[in-house]
Amino acid sequence: MQIGPTQTIPWHYHTEAQDTFLRHQRNDTCFYARAEEEVCLTVGQTYSVRPDVLTLSLMPVTPQPYFLVLQGMGEHDFVPLT
Repeated sequence: MQIGPTQTIPWHYHTEAQDTFLRHQRNDTCFYARAEEEVCLTVGQTYSVRPDVLTLSLMPVTPQPYFLVLQGMGEHDFVPLT
């Protein structure tokens, strides 16, 4: 996935699928999980977000942030916080 330096993924959760983020290049990958937990990954690190946990992905600073998102078993949905 590639997201521009000023873009964000809005607050959301998945009802069944787990997201696992992997930073695989030299760039900044930061996001918020559970609203209050900032997670910044270094190269090779992963972080999993269980279903029903609010998540907002942010990619500040880096001009072309790339990261992998692996989505687990179960129906994939995107439930935005309204």
